Order: sequence, then structure tokens, then C-alpha cells
Amino acid sequence: MKRILFSLALALAALQPLAAQQVYEMVLASATQTVNNPTSNFTQVRLAQFKKTALTYMRQQAESADTAVTYSVLDYQAFYLNQFITSFLRQVIRYSGENQGALRQAILRLFIQCSLDNPMWNDPDTATTQAYITENEELTPFSLDTNWQKAFEESEALLKQFNPAAQ
Repeated sequence: MKRILFSLALALAALQPLAAQQVYEMVLASATQTVNNPTSNFTQVRLAQFKKTALTYMRQQAESADTAVTYSVLDYQAFYLNQFITSFLRQVIRYSGENQGALRQAILRLFIQCSLDNPMWNDPDTATTQAYITENEELTPFSLDTNWQKAFEESEALLKQFNPAAQ
């Protein structure tokens, strides 16, 4: 999936002119389709619902921002939101084996912290932006107010330093 989205993003970047919000709309449409598909399983729906909520929040914040936010910013943010979640899931699966609960929790904290440390809008409404974090049963416990590109880059850098033997 990661390769497909990356290839699609590169192909879209090669086309001139690009339709505004093409990547954003593609990720949103995919998430919406998954949420509305009766054959989607519980996990797929929960992940897609987070993406849909995060993308909707992102657009609302961009439209109400005092500064002009270009459509390409929303495209990049949507792309990196998808990358962030894919990387997160890969790591959770990697550390889901027996006797790896502590490692899994460390990975979870790493991703949550990256989300919190990289706000996009500095929204003071933490009840809304951190709703997915405060709910203990969320599969995607991340802040909605996240610069997904920076959070992804930070998480990848920290994962390179992550040493399970030190845990």
C-alpha cells in the first residue's frame, strides 16, 4: 500500500498542472469507502475513521487559518498521515509476539509522542485534538493537530535509534 501511494504521489507530481488536493481527496475517498463498506472489518473501519476525522479536521483548520494554506500542503499532510499510520501499524505488528508487550508499549508511546510533539495548528482545543489519545480503546491514539510530515520524519529517525535489547 505504501509503495502504491508513493508511486501515485510521484506520478501525480509529474503531471502539470495538478488538480488541487488530488492526494488529499484520494486518501479521504479511500477512507470514506472503507468506513462505508459493509465488508470492511472492525480494524479497517477504525483506522479509516481516524484518517477521515484527521483529514476533515485538517481541512477545517486550513480553511479557518489566518494564513493561506495551499492545497499542496493538504496533499503532503494527507500523504504523510497515511505514511505515519502505515509505519505505526508495521511496528505494532512487529512487536505483537509473545513476551513483547513492553516493546509494543514503547513503540506506542514513541508514535503518540511524535504526534504530540509536532502540532500543525497549535489548536488550544485539546479536548478535540487529543480525543483519540484520551480514549483508551483507540487503535490510532494520535493528536488530530499534527504536522504529519514532521511526525513521520521524527518517528522514522527515532525508530532507527530504537534498540529493543535496551528495553
